[in-house]
Amino acid sequence: MATQWVQGTLDPPRLSDAVLVEAIVAMFAHKSADIFARQISALLARPDPTPVLANIRVPALVVCGRADSWSPLSQHQEIAALMPDGPAVEVIEHAGHMSTMDQPQAVAAALLGWLRLPLQPGAGTATSPG
Repeated sequence: MATQWVQGTLDPPRLSDAVLVEAIVAMFAHKSADIFARQISALLARPDPTPVLANIRVPALVVCGRADSWSPLSQHQEIAALMPDGPAVEVIEHAGHMSTMDQPQAVAAALLGWLRLPLQPGAGTATSPG
C-alpha cells in the first residue's frame, strides 16, 4: 500500500530517489490500519473551512509543491483567495505533497521569508466566523 501511496506524493522525477522514497514508505509503515482509518474519517468529515479562512487577520503563508497531485496548486490558490489580503501562494518547485521531505531547503526558505515579513497594523487578531 505504501509503495502505491508514495507515487502521488512526490514530483515524478524524485521517485527515483531511493533514499527519499524509502523514508516516506518507512514513515507510512510506522502507522497502524486504525490510524489510517481515523485519518480518512477525519478528512471526509472535516467541516468547511471557508468561514475560518475568511476571518483570518494574521499574516498567513500558503505553500504548495508544484507537482502536488493530492492537493494541487489550484486548491491552494482558492484557499489563499478566501483569506483577507489573500496571501501569495509560495510554490515549491520540484516538489509534490511531501514538499517538506521532497525539497526541505526550499520549504525552509519560504518559511523564513514569511517569518521575516513585517507585521501589518491591525494584524494579529482574528474574528469569529458568523
